[in-house]
Amino acid sequence: RLRVVVLDELDSLLPIETVYGPRAAERKRSANKQRPEPPAQQLLRAVFESNMEPQLQLVAASATVSRPSRLKLERVLRRDPLGRWFTSSLPIVRPAEIANLDLSTISRAVVIPSGVRHYYVRMPARVPSAGGGNAASRLAASGKGRVTLKQKRLLRAMKAKAASADAIAKAAH
Repeated sequence: RLRVVVLDELDSLLPIETVYGPRAAERKRSANKQRPEPPAQQLLRAVFESNMEPQLQLVAASATVSRPSRLKLERVLRRDPLGRWFTSSLPIVRPAEIANLDLSTISRAVVIPSGVRHYYVRMPARVPSAGGGNAASRLAASGKGRVTLKQKRLLRAMKAKAASADAIAKAAH
C-alpha cells in the first residue's frame, strides 16, 4: 500500500516555461494546451486516482525550487479527487539552522541540514512496469477517467519513439 510519494528535483520533474512580452498570459495558456503533461504529473494523477489512502503524503524536494514551481505543484495537487491537498498551501520545510532567520536578507539561502544523507539508485531510461506501459496508458486501460486528445497524442509519440529506439538498438547489434 502506497503511503508516501517522493519527488526529487521538483523543478525538473514539473518544468515551468516562462513567457514574456505582450499577451504573455494568452500565449502561455495556448502553449500549455499544446504541450504534453510531464510524466511526473501523469504519475501523480494515476496515484491519486488509484490510491484511496486518506493519509497519503507527498514530499517534493529541490534545492532550487522557485515559487512558480511550487504553484504548479499546488495546481496538480488540487486535481486530487479526494481533496487531500485542497485546504491550504504547501508547507515549506527548511533546515533548523535557518528556520528562524529572515531569509529576505540572505540571497540564495540554500543550506542542507547536517543530518541529511543522500542515497540514490540510477534507473535505466526505460523501466518496464508490472502493468506494462506508462502511467497514462495504464490509467486509460483501467477505464478510470476519459483519455484526452493530448494523452492520445502523447501515447502515440511515445510508442513511435520507443519503436525507433528499438530499431536503432537492433541495428547496432
